Amino acid sequence: MYNIRDEMVIKVQPNRWTCIPAAFATLLDMEIQTLLELVGHDGSEIIFDDLGEPYKRRAFLVQEFSLALWSLGYFVGDFLARPIAYTDQDHWYELKYHNSDVVFKEIMFNSIGVILGKTQTENAHATAWNGEKCYDSTGFIYPLEKYEIYSYHPVMKRTGKTGVISTLLD
Repeated sequence: MYNIRDEMVIKVQPNRWTCIPAAFATLLDMEIQTLLELVGHDGSEIIFDDLGEPYKRRAFLVQEFSLALWSLGYFVGDFLARPIAYTDQDHWYELKYHNSDVVFKEIMFNSIGVILGKTQTENAHATAWNGEKCYDSTGFIYPLEKYEIYSYHPVMKRTGKTGVISTLLD
């Protein structure tokens, strides 16, 4: 796995529904297929016949990679850019805490991980993050400003069998 601010070698996604595994594979400098074997499927199963590509596919959840990476000695965190608590569509509120935007950016700029969000073309997408730049599985490297963030998933090496987490900060 890379350290913060290291240049990464992008693992190019083989199809439109594999951006999440490609982002984690890029981060870990691992082949996508190896990671898919740990997860147990390739995401290609058609679940929703009435939707277009890639939305009709099973695809992936970050939680699948959290479990797979745990078995490799890593911990995957989960931070929402805009956490919302809701009961239904008419009863919700955005969770606010002191300096939430500052804390979120501090976490991002001091760790490496995977970002879920939306690209400038309005497509839902996942990309690897080295604490400085986005390493996109379509083959591009770009600044964070080109991305609308939904969630950030820092990846950290666990220490020992207890699950105590070590930081990846320099």
